[in-house]
Amino acid sequence: MSARTKDVKAEMGRYEDGGPSSSLDRPLRLLVLDTNHFSELAGFRRSQKTRARAREFEARLLEQGYILLLSFHHFDELIQHGDDALVDARIEFLAGLSHVAWVRDYRAALGLGTVVDILVAEAEAQLSSPTMSLLQVRDAAKERLFRFGSGQEAISGCMPLLKELRELAIYQARRHREIIATQHADVFDMSEVKLSTFRAGQKRSTGDSTRVLGAMRTKLIGEINERGDKRIGDTRAHTTSFFQDVFEKGAQLDEHSAVDLVDQITQLFGVDPGSLPLDATMNDLETLVTFYGQLEVAAGVLGLPLADLKSRCAMERTPSCVVQEGLRTYRQDTAERKGSELTDRYLGCLAPYADITFVDKRTKENFQKASRKDPVFRSVQGRVEKARNIAALERLLADSES
Repeated sequence: MSARTKDVKAEMGRYEDGGPSSSLDRPLRLLVLDTNHFSELAGFRRSQKTRARAREFEARLLEQGYILLLSFHHFDELIQHGDDALVDARIEFLAGLSHVAWVRDYRAALGLGTVVDILVAEAEAQLSSPTMSLLQVRDAAKERLFRFGSGQEAISGCMPLLKELRELAIYQARRHREIIATQHADVFDMSEVKLSTFRAGQKRSTGDSTRVLGAMRTKLIGEINERGDKRIGDTRAHTTSFFQDVFEKGAQLDEHSAVDLVDQITQLFGVDPGSLPLDATMNDLETLVTFYGQLEVAAGVLGLPLADLKSRCAMERTPSCVVQEGLRTYRQDTAERKGSELTDRYLGCLAPYADITFVDKRTKENFQKASRKDPVFRSVQGRVEKARNIAALERLLADSES
């Protein structure tokens, strides 16, 4: 695996110049397709009878003033399939698009940016003016976030590394299945427990901790087998690794220290205890830890100290973080917790910047619930739609124009 693909793998694992221009003569409206739509369009190109259908779709979009917006997450999902001919057809479709926009790659590694690059643009905006509102950050980030050109130009940086990227895509899909299965497991649901509950508490003995974690691991294995993504592989190996990490972090706590146990916990995750309200919950801590982890990745890309970003960037003013947290908090707890949900959140981060974002049924329901529950989320999300196929999508766009 090359250094460039290792960089992408490492950054997504932790999270896991020039302005835009166009050769078109009219203002552009950015449109995000669901990956299934790209797959359907690529399927049109595999047959001489339907090849013209794909060309007509893009031509009709351009006539309406729309241009497709791509990210690396689209490309990543499209190359995950094991059928080489199918992957080739999908790539051929992307390369054949005459006009697209794509997320800028700040690291100049692959040319096609990820959710990390969206965050970097948002962090840059806040660093330039820490008093910006959420919507001002969005507008400032949008000015520097996208590139414009042909589909071939958009994916050209990925093509020399296609074999490695396909291997990376399979690895990421496996990791996403494990993350979602663990992140939403009922056995860990302490989200509403107040941190103050643990103040002046005592740390469990090593033997006691081992017994408790062992019991939790057994419950987690059962829950993943029942409700996790059915494509998860070795459940026991994953849970062993997860709980070993939990045990090692717990071993760093010192019940004899003059520092309160809760303050030790927050400091262990790089959070200043004073940055949390007195009535903070475990969910508040988890949310802040996640945000700081994302900022750490952005700081590495920008070559700046993490402390600079912590002091000047706020989660509530960072559109991609507002979207991800809203979709996580208000997600539908489906019978099977699919790993693709994580990529759907990443793609959802395009919604504040696009004129229309198409998502699948599950993600649309998550957007709707988050919008009803959270006015901040609603203010920045943009227009989100679902369409079961290209024909339904075209009808929706035509109705919007009438």
